[in-house]
Amino acid sequence: MNLQQLRRAGRQPELPFNIELGSDSFEVTQWLRTLPGKRYVAKAQWQDKTVLIKLYVGKRAASKAAEEITGLACLHKNNLPVPSLLHSGKNDSGAWVVCEWLDAAETLSQRADVSVEGLSSQLVCPESVEQVASLIAQMHKQGVIQADIHPANFLFSNEAWWIVDAADIQEVSVEDASLLADNLGVFLAQVPESWQGKILDAYGVSVEPDLARLAVVKSYAWRSWRAKDLADKSLRDCSLFQTNQSLGQFKSFWRDYSSDISGLNVNKLDSKLSQGKLLKDGGSATVGLIEYAERELVLKRYNLKSLTHWLKRFWRPTRAWHSWIAGHRLRVLGVPTPKPVAMLEERFGPFRGRGFLLAERAIGNDLVQACESEDVTHAVAEQIASVLEIFTREKITHGDFKATNLLWGDSLSVIDLDAVTWHRSEIQWVSAFEKDIKRLLRNWSEDSMQHKVISEKIRLKLGYCPV
Repeated sequence: MNLQQLRRAGRQPELPFNIELGSDSFEVTQWLRTLPGKRYVAKAQWQDKTVLIKLYVGKRAASKAAEEITGLACLHKNNLPVPSLLHSGKNDSGAWVVCEWLDAAETLSQRADVSVEGLSSQLVCPESVEQVASLIAQMHKQGVIQADIHPANFLFSNEAWWIVDAADIQEVSVEDASLLADNLGVFLAQVPESWQGKILDAYGVSVEPDLARLAVVKSYAWRSWRAKDLADKSLRDCSLFQTNQSLGQFKSFWRDYSSDISGLNVNKLDSKLSQGKLLKDGGSATVGLIEYAERELVLKRYNLKSLTHWLKRFWRPTRAWHSWIAGHRLRVLGVPTPKPVAMLEERFGPFRGRGFLLAERAIGNDLVQACESEDVTHAVAEQIASVLEIFTREKITHGDFKATNLLWGDSLSVIDLDAVTWHRSEIQWVSAFEKDIKRLLRNWSEDSMQHKVISEKIRLKLGYCPV
């Protein structure tokens, strides 16, 4: 294979294969990342050793390779930990950069179990994240930033952390506190918000408290941007999501579920729903617990009750579409809600029919059942107040914030997202937000323990409670 053939080979060119680059031959054995028609990162064999190879194709191949080489040189010059450059070159079809291979390397995302949404199963900030925060501080003190900073760009190998993906390395002024805070804020926005304190301590912000405050503010803006960006990506074919569109349906799903979900269609989902455990059978929606490819998933079908109902809805996105987008955005913002796995819309040419949403299952009881003891109610109230704090920051409302749409297991889960709204108008948001809180508290009488505990916690967190 050559670079011209690689450019036409799609997302996952078949392995292994040999590629001639200049006078050298490389055996490519494992893909690490592919951006079809642009860049391919792989494990390869060259001169009897294992190397990391980046293959660039397309219009900007040579300039992208040059940026990587310049970034590597900058990191080496500043004595920052980076793999050595072994070889590089270019021809009429593209360019390549070859670096040393780091044995048994793990990304920070892997070691800290951080998902693309910035979520983690680890409740306490891991030591690995604190170590990387210290490395970021070292970079900043030397006037170096990684413009596209994210957890996957730090690798742990041979008991040390390494900086990779050098194309976005930039030299900046160490006096530019706003730029450094922005860079730190981007990193903070990609890990759980509860880790902020440990990260800032490890970064060493005690000597720069103003930088810390600015970084936190910037992190909120970046987290909001990342939330919308992931939602936008979920509607197009990319490295994270796969989409399929035909005259009969539109489908989007996570690529890491693709082997299980790619063959689903609306007929199969109807069948799965009829065979599964029915959770709700209303006129507007049918919800069931199904088993698919050894996974337990919740399937929600948004029904069309009549021809009149269809005529009102055929020209706009289904409620499944809205729930799909809202789920991704809320998870990135830190609102606990089950992971949306796939979304399908029935299509009749340009017209929409029913919508289907597949999501991971949230374990727990609704709040009326869960909040029987005062201890549990205090724990529930704390997490509800935290969710409402995010809603306040982002100007979000749920639209149906009742106890049956809030589940409690070991923690809170917010479900039924088809009416979630991001408001542009402050006045409209305040009115809708107060309705959300009032709807929640209507689940209990005003003189009940639950009403008192939850309303007081909201008042303490937000500074007021509209009841």
